[in-house]
Amino acid sequence: MSTRNMRLTSPLNPDLLTALRSAYGSVGIIRAGQKRLPPRTRSDGSRTGWQWGEEYAIDCPFCGDTTRQMVLSYEYGVHTSNIQDGYNLHLVRCFADDCHENKANLYSLWGNLQRHGYKRRMPRHLASMR
Repeated sequence: MSTRNMRLTSPLNPDLLTALRSAYGSVGIIRAGQKRLPPRTRSDGSRTGWQWGEEYAIDCPFCGDTTRQMVLSYEYGVHTSNIQDGYNLHLVRCFADDCHENKANLYSLWGNLQRHGYKRRMPRHLASMR
């Protein structure tokens, strides 16, 4: 393949990517450079068109997965006023064992990324779990 035809893109959230690499080692990038698109609501009330956009895949630190089954959106931890938790902490999923459904795991993941340089403010609902 000719490198002349390859398009190199910068990660959409380099701070998150750097913290993930520091905390967990190797990180896969899925759909590099693509923005997340929320679903559209059809006239019948159903939703369509959801696209997660760029994602970062790691080995799940909670269930022992070694095949990068934990996936975080590039918008993980980014503050927004459009959702209830305000920090997009729901944009993570463990496809191996649904480890993301355990709030203690969410707190642990968030805290570990903070310790490894992801300097976002701790969301109130997670800070209260200490």
